[in-house]
Amino acid sequence: MNVSATPVREALRRLASDGLVETVPYHGAVVRTLNQKEIQEAYACREALERLAVREAVHRLNERDIDYLYQLIEEFDAAKGVLEVSEASQKFDEYIYHLSGNETLCKLLGMLKGVISRDRKYSSSSVERQKEIVKEHREIVDALNQREAERAQDAVSEHIRNGRKYIENK
Repeated sequence: MNVSATPVREALRRLASDGLVETVPYHGAVVRTLNQKEIQEAYACREALERLAVREAVHRLNERDIDYLYQLIEEFDAAKGVLEVSEASQKFDEYIYHLSGNETLCKLLGMLKGVISRDRKYSSSSVERQKEIVKEHREIVDALNQREAERAQDAVSEHIRNGRKYIENK
């Protein structure tokens, strides 16, 4: 493929640091599977951090932000194919993270990106789950729109727990 070993090696190191690949001595890099404990831990962290994100965002957002979040939901609903659905979901989540105004929080959620993005691809392949996610995202934005931080946090928890159940049943 006319690619030198250095960028390939660096890409594999990065995938390993994201937890997507592991290096097996005398075998090379292999795609890493997550065990039940890792999924539970990652989802517990994600839930806590995203609850914090909406709690901080609820006081910072304006009508343009709410309109944009609803627009992102429509884009997600209209998305087709695993990649497009996954990207639309990520865009929605990252906008809420941004609205929190908390850079440390965004970095911590970025650390979970490997687990989240892998799971997103599973749920992105299910039309039924996509429809559920649309409803869950709407509930989050409706609560944000009403400036009801606790309701928004509960909606985020419900969304993440439903996602975790879906992944665990795969």
